[in-house]
This record gives sequence, structure tokens and C-alpha cells, in this order.
Amino acid sequence: MAPMLPRYCRRDAYERFAQHASALDDTGALVGAATALAMHALDDVHPGAVEEQLEALTASVRGRLQSRSRSAVMAHLHGVLFEQEGYTGNRVDYYDPANSYLPRVLSSRRGIPISLALVYKAVGERL
Repeated sequence: MAPMLPRYCRRDAYERFAQHASALDDTGALVGAATALAMHALDDVHPGAVEEQLEALTASVRGRLQSRSRSAVMAHLHGVLFEQEGYTGNRVDYYDPANSYLPRVLSSRRGIPISLALVYKAVGERL
């Protein structure tokens, strides 16, 4: 017998979340679960696009690195995300739900601290 889905959850969002929920200590699984939560609430979420955006940010940082030292990686990670790309907290509308949805945070470059930290962690670990 197939497991019952929650009554008001989108099947693809639920299945994606279930796939990643058992390994939330892994950043890739955390990104997958965060993407699934966004899929539940938003109609236009494409998990592949989230991965592409994170990879593009990673490539941008990697392109600036001349040293593999931890301090160099952190400095360039900060420089790309916060100075070059302009990621910041949403000071105008902090409570906007879009600040919590990873795909929206990646496109708007605005979020709450936890969503910005997820972007930082996901890109940093790829380096």
C-alpha cells in the first residue's frame, strides 16, 4: 500500500521533501528540502534552476580565487555574495514569505538571515 499524502500538499513537493528530509545534516539535502517547501507554495519552482544558480555563484567565487586558503575562500565568498551580487536582508518587507523561499531569495537576492545563510553555506561547501 502506497503511503498517504497529506491532504493539501502538492505531490511533487511532498515527494521531493520526503526524499531529502532524512538527511538534513547534509547541505545538498537541506537545499533540496528548502526547494521542496518552495514548490509547495509557488507554482514556478524548478529544482534544476536552483542548482544552476548555486553553481553559477560557486563558479563566480571560484573564478576569483588565487589561493585555496580558508580565509581567501571566505573573503571571496563574502565579496561575491554580498558585494558583487548584492545579497542582503529584506529591510523593506522582512515578513514577506518570499524571503523564506530559496528560489525567490536566489532571484531577488533578498531574504531573512536563515535563507541567506543557506545560500552562503551551499555555495561555500561547493568550494
